[in-house]
Amino acid sequence: MPGRATSPIADAVEITPSSQLLGDNLQISCVTSLEGFEALHKEWDDLFERTAEPQQVFQRHIFLRHWARHYLDPKTQLCILIGRIDGRLVTLWPLVRRRKLGFDVLGFMGAPVTQFGDVLVEAGENRHALLEAGWNAVASLGADLFEARRVRADAALCGSVIPSGASLPGDVQAPFASLSRRVTADGPGIAYSARERSNYRRRLRRLREHGDITFTEPEPGSTAATAAAAAITIKKNWLLENAILSPTVMDSRFQAFFEDLAGDPGAGLCASTIACDGRPIGVDLSFDCKGQPSDTCWQPTLAMTARASGGC
Repeated sequence: MPGRATSPIADAVEITPSSQLLGDNLQISCVTSLEGFEALHKEWDDLFERTAEPQQVFQRHIFLRHWARHYLDPKTQLCILIGRIDGRLVTLWPLVRRRKLGFDVLGFMGAPVTQFGDVLVEAGENRHALLEAGWNAVASLGADLFEARRVRADAALCGSVIPSGASLPGDVQAPFASLSRRVTADGPGIAYSARERSNYRRRLRRLREHGDITFTEPEPGSTAATAAAAAITIKKNWLLENAILSPTVMDSRFQAFFEDLAGDPGAGLCASTIACDGRPIGVDLSFDCKGQPSDTCWQPTLAMTARASGGC
């Protein structure tokens, strides 16, 4: 089990929220152990099913469970804020705590493999009060910085007032693809011009001159895990050929993480493979969450860094 981070705090530290609307009904605590995180499995999944949008796939317990198995190290401490009303889980901030350049920094679980960071919060009239209480709980942890990278504009976290002292360096537009316009059973869809569709058919004919071309989508398991490994190998080779530095992809944990996800039937990772004479020449890895593929989920994103009040 991973050791303790540089700035340890006790497991399940009780935190008093300062929301007048919720009063004493909301109890917020902090889970810092791997055992505590795993024990939240069922409640976490129930909250996700009630409240999460498909684009919050990276906040699923199963995704972060695989992440913890590969990326949680002695320099990183879990710091998961959970809020309950009458014993029922209503909000969840999946955070970690680490030292960075001499600062005590809070951030989202999942780096560097998660695409978007966010929190889970129950819908309803108390939603804004729950988010406010969450921000207050973050501040009470006494960290120097709260770093939120790649937060979507439609994230639950953005449904509250950004705390004073936060720095918003700017926003970017995330790449996306509308599959209904780009893909048909016969090839490229209406998003492409007639010339582009013709070029696709010509290139496919030339590709078939090198061998038998097959398209497969294996079910989660060993075959899908092999496809995921092939995808990472292809990516690594491309990076090397183009002299592009990517420590994240080159890290052995990156491939092992995606192999585990592809092999887990509950993870929702889909591997689509193009093979030439049985040899993979192209592999797409995507997520399916609540019946919606991740390729269609898009909104502008922003990066945010906030200095927590009461920090060192």
